Amino acid sequence: MSLLKHLSELGLSEREARVYLYLVRAGEANAREVSEGVGIPYSKVYSVLRSLEDKGWVEADRNARPTTYRPVSPDVAVKRALERELNRIRREMEEHAKVAVRKLSEIYRAERETVARTYHGKSARETLAEVLRSSENIACIVHLGRNLPRWLLESLRRMEGLMILKAKEGSEVVDELEPDVKVPIDIEPRNTLIVLSADHREFFLGKFGESDYLLSLEEPILAQGIHDAVTRACKSRSRHA
Repeated sequence: MSLLKHLSELGLSEREARVYLYLVRAGEANAREVSEGVGIPYSKVYSVLRSLEDKGWVEADRNARPTTYRPVSPDVAVKRALERELNRIRREMEEHAKVAVRKLSEIYRAERETVARTYHGKSARETLAEVLRSSENIACIVHLGRNLPRWLLESLRRMEGLMILKAKEGSEVVDELEPDVKVPIDIEPRNTLIVLSADHREFFLGKFGESDYLLSLEEPILAQGIHDAVTRACKSRSRHA
């Protein structure tokens, strides 16, 4: 890469780079000398010199007649140019960042909106059974209480994927399901509660009396976090089993 090209990368136009290079070699010159030495029309040379002065590449001695121009030390001039270019790039990036943050935040908030649905009775049972039957990626935390419904037991038995089962020691359900990790509990809950993470959704099934209630929460970021946490817990408990 030529010297003039390097100077252009630092923010100088072709004419400005040629004028600065001429002054570095000449040490000092007036406008007419610069015009003749660089081959720039005399009517144009003043605007080039003013621009170089504004950018900090040359200094003008207006006490001299005619005004003379001399180059600023290259290390100082280049440092100024670098700071100026970095500031320009930073301002541009800040503007791009503002736009990006605004638009991404809109998408982020939209994606994080929690969609909650509730089901009752037969609808709750059918919905959860379908989830367990069709989902490919399941992490499950199961709290078992009394009178676990047969339909739920059959659905859980068909599940694939990691599962943590919390149940009373010696429970027949524990033996039938053969979960990846068995976590005994000392007390038996009065009601059945199933909590599982499947396909980026969270499901909470409670059986109170004769009725089933299912709460489905859809929030992809949260659901993925819960699923990953359960998966790590399963693997950790399996290693220490």
